[in-house]
Amino acid sequence: MSTRVLVSVSVLTILFAVAVLGWKQYTEQSAAQWESFAEALTEGVGSDGPETTPVEPTVDVVGATPSTPQLSAPDGAQTPGVSARVNGLVDDAKAALAEGRTGDAVMSLESALAIEPEHPVLMANLAYALYKRSEDLRAELRFDHAEGDLVRAVELAPEQPGYAAHLGNLALRRYRLDEAHDVLAPALELHPDNPDLWLLFADTLTLQGDLPGAIEAYTSAVSFATDKQRDVAQTLLDRARRQWDVEQDYLTDTTSSFVIRSPNDPSSPLWGPQLAGVLERARAEVGNALGTHPQQRATVILYDRETFRDVTGTHDWVGGLFDRKIRLSIRDMPLEDQRDEIESTFRHEYAHFIVSEIAPRCPAVLNEGIAQYVQHGRGVGIARLTNYLDSKGVPRTGIPEISELPDTFMQFTSQDEVSLAYLTSYAFIDHVVTMHGTIGVTGWLRELNGAPLAEAYQRANGRTLEAEERLFREQVRTER
Repeated sequence: MSTRVLVSVSVLTILFAVAVLGWKQYTEQSAAQWESFAEALTEGVGSDGPETTPVEPTVDVVGATPSTPQLSAPDGAQTPGVSARVNGLVDDAKAALAEGRTGDAVMSLESALAIEPEHPVLMANLAYALYKRSEDLRAELRFDHAEGDLVRAVELAPEQPGYAAHLGNLALRRYRLDEAHDVLAPALELHPDNPDLWLLFADTLTLQGDLPGAIEAYTSAVSFATDKQRDVAQTLLDRARRQWDVEQDYLTDTTSSFVIRSPNDPSSPLWGPQLAGVLERARAEVGNALGTHPQQRATVILYDRETFRDVTGTHDWVGGLFDRKIRLSIRDMPLEDQRDEIESTFRHEYAHFIVSEIAPRCPAVLNEGIAQYVQHGRGVGIARLTNYLDSKGVPRTGIPEISELPDTFMQFTSQDEVSLAYLTSYAFIDHVVTMHGTIGVTGWLRELNGAPLAEAYQRANGRTLEAEERLFREQVRTER
C-alpha cells in the first residue's frame, strides 16, 4: 500500500481543527452575553447564589461545528418573602456545585423548587445544575441520563439557547438525527439569531442528506456569526455548496448496513450497487477486529479522485475522509483492479466511524492508530515504522513521544511529518494489541470519556502509558 493511500483522515484532522483554533476568541465574547443574563437575576434567591464566573462546558462536535457558548451560573441576592428554608437550599446547591457534587446540587434545587414551584430564579438555577450534572453523566457514558437532564434544562430555561445547543449536540454525537432536528428547530424559532444553533442545525441537515437545507442554515450562521466563527461557518458553507454541486444527481442505494451515494452510471467504477459487497466484507472485518458492530447504517459517498479533492479540500495523498459520512476516492479503473485498495481505505474510515461512537473526543494517536490497525492488519506495525525510518535515514530514536503527539495531525505541514505520525501511532497500537489483546485498545478507548490519555491507559491496562512507551521504543530500536 502506498503512502498516498496510507493517509486517510477523519474530520477531527480537517475542518474541526479550524473550528477549535478559531473558537477561543468567540467564547470569550460569549461570556459577556451570559454575564448580562446573570445580572438580570440579581433579585434571585440566596445571598450567595451560584457563581457568575463562566464555565467552559465540554462539548463534543459532529461535522465541524465549534463548541456551544459558555454558560454562566445565575447569581442573586436575597429575595424578600422567600423562606429561609429555600435560601438555605440554594446555599447548599452553591456549595455542592463548587465541590463538584452536581447530583447533590440538583437535589437541593429540586427541593427548593418544590417549595416555590414557579420561581423563575430557582428554575434558572436548577437548569444550570442539571446542565452541570449532564456533563458528568456524559463523561461516564450515561448518555440517556445526560439527555434527560438537558431536556429538563431546556424546559426550565428556554431563554438560554446554550442548553438546547448542548442537547442537540448530544443527539448528533449519538447520531440521533431526528432528535437533534426536533430540538434545534424550535430552539431556532426562539433564538433565530444564534449562530451556534444554526451551525448545529446545518450539520444535522447535512447528515440527513438535506444539502439544500444545510446550505440555507450555514448561510444563516454566516450572517449571525462574528470574527473567526464566521470564517468557520463560511468554510462549511462553501464545502456544502461544493458537495451539492457534485451530489445533487447522485444515486442512493440503501442496504442493511449502508446508505451509498454514487454517480448514476452502472458502467462506472463509482457505481454504488457493485461496491456494496466490497464494503460489507470490509465492515465485517473491522467489526470483528474491534469486537463491536454498530447497528446504524453508515453513509458512504463515492467520488473520482479529482472530485474528491475538490469537495473535501484535502491533499492529493488523502484517499478517504470521515466526517460522520465516509467519503472515498475511487480510481478510474475496473473495480477488480482496485478492490484491495478500496477495502483497505474503507476499513480505515469505518474504524473512524466506530471510534466516533465510543469516544468522539479521541486524540489522533489512538484514532488514527486504530484505523491503521484495522486497515493494514496485526503484527506488522513496528516493521512498517522501522522500514520507513531506515528508508528516510531517520534514527530509530527519532520517533515522536506517544504522549506528546498532538490531538490532531492537521498541524503538520509536510507529508513526511504526517507519515511518521501515522506510522508511529499504528506501530504503538499494534504493540498494545500484541501485549494486551484487542481489549487493551478498546478498553483504553472507552476509558477516554472520563479520563486523560495516560490515566485512561492505566485504567484499561494496569500499566502506565510511560512504562508501555519505554517498552515500545526499545522494541522499535531492536527491530531487525
